[in-house]
Amino acid sequence: MVFWIKPMLFELTDDLCTYQLADKAKVIVGVTNLLIGYYEGNHLLVISDDFYNVFESEISEERAKQALHYLYSYETYDYHVPVSYKIVLNDNCKRAELPISYFLQTKSIQPIHVLAENPNDVDFYAVVTKIIKNVDEDRLAYIPMHGSGYSMGSELTKLQNSETLSLAIADSDIKYPGGSVGATGGAVQTAYNHGKYVKLKIINVHEIENLLPPRFIFERSKGEGKSIMEKFIKLKLLDFLRYYDVKNGISLNDITEPGYNTFAKDIYEHIYNVKKCTYDRYVKQCKKNNKKIHPIIKDDLIKKYLKLDFGNQNSYQIYFKGEWRGIADYFYQYTCSRVSEPIHI
Repeated sequence: MVFWIKPMLFELTDDLCTYQLADKAKVIVGVTNLLIGYYEGNHLLVISDDFYNVFESEISEERAKQALHYLYSYETYDYHVPVSYKIVLNDNCKRAELPISYFLQTKSIQPIHVLAENPNDVDFYAVVTKIIKNVDEDRLAYIPMHGSGYSMGSELTKLQNSETLSLAIADSDIKYPGGSVGATGGAVQTAYNHGKYVKLKIINVHEIENLLPPRFIFERSKGEGKSIMEKFIKLKLLDFLRYYDVKNGISLNDITEPGYNTFAKDIYEHIYNVKKCTYDRYVKQCKKNNKKIHPIIKDDLIKKYLKLDFGNQNSYQIYFKGEWRGIADYFYQYTCSRVSEPIHI
């Protein structure tokens, strides 16, 4: 039996079968740990017939032995994971490979760490993955981590220094079309070392709230925030929502930045078609009344979305579907796992 699908999270390669006597203890411990991780539902494994034949008599730990037999006898799955780590014997390995020595400590077989700005963000990314990939929650194994603002960069550095297999997802913080990456996104990009242990995904929206279904945002907003969302939807202006600051609106201080001012003017003229008054006159009125240029739409939207049952979460039309797919591809690739239930052969 040879598995025809190889893109799992970890591929126990036949290179491990060629170990020398001096490396035997190391290899057996590493393989045992990986098999236990699979047994516990922390990741996926794939093996060949030759691998099974070599290690079947060498693995003694009961859970690992059960996992090895199960992989050989039953596991012919296709999770469509585009990238796998090949587990090899030599410590001097290629980028897509990990040495068996990496798995000598059990911390290496824990679920993948997922770093975001907020614990709710990680839960949202899991929902995105469930919807886009049509996958059950018990197929996703991960440990949520979070930083806020500049601490995202330092948290990412810690993960990289510890060589913890991780996925980091951050907003771009871009405030308007053609704008530069903001403080948090910039801190994460600066900290990222492009190593083999951590993958970074930057979302091309101002903040995570921009990804929420527009109809959901409209239903939860009030007053002027609800009014502007209604106009975005009715006038097919949802592209503005990619950069709009949902939680803070657009203030007078914001438009002192020329690019931000152009964005605010573009929104105003599309919504009102200059029927109300010119943009410059409108800005003067806002200054006189100490009013925002464009209103806050709503805060705490991610929490509210996560409180919905999955059927309701999945009932809304997604606008930035390309961003959702990008998140789901990375999240699924790094967190897909076997269901964490006992294996019986």
